[in-house]
Amino acid sequence: MLPERKLLTLIDLDAIDDDHRYELIDGDLYLLAAPAPPHVLVSSRLLKKIQSYLGNGRCEAFHAPADVYLFNRPGDPDSDITTVVQPDLFVVCDSQQIGKQGFYGPPTLVVEILSPSTAGIDRFIKYEKYQRAGVQEYWIVDPQHRIVSVYTLTDGRYGGGVAYSGTLCSGVFPGLEVPLSEIFPES
Repeated sequence: MLPERKLLTLIDLDAIDDDHRYELIDGDLYLLAAPAPPHVLVSSRLLKKIQSYLGNGRCEAFHAPADVYLFNRPGDPDSDITTVVQPDLFVVCDSQQIGKQGFYGPPTLVVEILSPSTAGIDRFIKYEKYQRAGVQEYWIVDPQHRIVSVYTLTDGRYGGGVAYSGTLCSGVFPGLEVPLSEIFPES
């Protein structure tokens, strides 16, 4: 019989004393590499487009590094928090989700920008976690292929999604359209 695996919690994550960034997904620790300049450029450009669209409304756009406690609420004990993600970009439309240490519950929109070290996690593990948490829309940005895949939650499922290579259109934010030629750096 295999020994029982210990699930890590926010307590364990907070006890790590080094200069690295980590995510905690279902009690498993994932090291986050520093993003490369093209990744940062795409993130900055997308953030500006989203912020411009949102204006001064009730929704706010945020960027990494910021802790999102997908399945928790403010006041939950740290020992109950086993999933802490740091999406590249995300939008929160409920001010009650903004806590002193991070963000609680599913954002309305999450954007992950693929890099070689995170592509599998973003496409499979986080896809499932964001879907299960109830993130209304999930964008997977692929700078290498200059494509953004948009997954909109319908009846609790993302389905196949829509891949954009021209102008991205949000299913959750009507009128949020992003010409991808303005996002991806020139080769």
